[in-house]
Amino acid sequence: RAILGLMMTLRGKKLLFMGNEIAPFKKWSFERETEWYLLDYESHEKFQRYVAELNNFYLSHTSLWQKDATDESIYFTDKASFKQNIAIFRRSSKSEDLVIVVNLTPTAYEHFRIGAHGDGSFSEVFNSDDPRFYGSGVVNQGMIFTEEKPYHGYRHSFTMRVPPMAISILEFKQKKKKQSK
Repeated sequence: RAILGLMMTLRGKKLLFMGNEIAPFKKWSFERETEWYLLDYESHEKFQRYVAELNNFYLSHTSLWQKDATDESIYFTDKASFKQNIAIFRRSSKSEDLVIVVNLTPTAYEHFRIGAHGDGSFSEVFNSDDPRFYGSGVVNQGMIFTEEKPYHGYRHSFTMRVPPMAISILEFKQKKKKQSK
């Protein structure tokens, strides 16, 4: 789930090969049919649901494809987290701002601090560790507010739960500035 989520959120065209949406045991071969019987198993049925929802999420979020051919469509927030096998990056468009956190380890993190590019709040809009996708249920519920605490070279930061072997996608909402009379 984490690798597929990473592929769908990075720049570039997407390609899912025949049958991969059901997590087959064997690689595809023209000599045999796709292992459709695997959908009788809960883990494979939930993986198929994950792929369907991930595809719909991709199509409905312009920041994942609108400026795909330009360098300004993606920004890596923290390159040091690669040492922990965690990728943190931003995808932006005119209408939305997403922060993607991908954990490629079996370790879940509570209170994981990430630098925020502005003052505001985040809400988790997609998480591959959701139990409906056969995940362990390490999700972020409710709003996550930024703090004026410098981190990753930013003035603001926030903490979140990072699920194991999963991708979390957070949507950022800028705090509205008060207008004086």
